[in-house]
Parts: sequence; structure tokens; C-alpha cells
Amino acid sequence: MQRQHSNGSAAYDLDNFRTRTPRARSKKPTLTVTRPSRSVRARRRLATAMKVAAVIAIGVAVVVMMLYYRAVLTELTLQISSERTKLNEEISEGTRLAAELEEWFLFYKEVWRSVSRESELYRIQDVVFGYADLLRG
Repeated sequence: MQRQHSNGSAAYDLDNFRTRTPRARSKKPTLTVTRPSRSVRARRRLATAMKVAAVIAIGVAVVVMMLYYRAVLTELTLQISSERTKLNEEISEGTRLAAELEEWFLFYKEVWRSVSRESELYRIQDVVFGYADLLRG
């Protein structure tokens, strides 16, 4: 049996397509906020205290490392400067020896010319001036 609607057609009767009865709506649950228990709060406070202690320990470790490396760099700087001073002394000593060697060769050249010909003197001069250049670095 079909019921007649205002438009006169059963094709628009949607009640015929419902197979289930509608459910009764249940009440929505109410949300209540409860405080955590004492043990949970104590654990949270302990965890927070441990985090703060860890951050402080890391900060102290960073400061100690910075001070240590500053001391190491200061020591290395002192060693470098002392080695540089020694090197400068060696260079000045080499320059002094080179000047004395060249002065000696000038005297030797005069003696050579008085007793020998100059044909082999240029070879000796090349060797002596080569050593003087090595002494100067």
C-alpha cells in the first residue's frame, strides 16, 4: 500500500526506503578535568628538577672546556713565540756567518791573484757565494 503525498507520486516517498528504525540519541559524555595524583605530580617535579640539573651541568662543562682550551692556546702561543725568537737568532747568525765568509773570500781573492792566475777563481767564487746564500736562508 502506498500512501499518497501532496505531489501524488510514490516515487518521492522516502519513508519507504527506511529499513531501520532511528536510534535514540544518547547523551554526550561530559568532560571533567581532574588534578593528577600526588605521585604523578611528584614524578613531574622530579623530572623537571633533573632536566634543570642536566642543563646546569652542561653549562658548567662548556665553561670549563672553554677555560681549558684558552689555557692551552695561551701555552701554544708562548711556545710559538719562543721558537720564532730562536729562529730569528739563527737567521741573524747565518747572515753574520755569510758576511764573514764573503769578507774572507775577498781577502782570499787578493792572495790568489798575487800567486796564481784568475782562470779557476770564478769556480771557487761560485762555491763560496753559494754557501753564503745557503747561510742566509
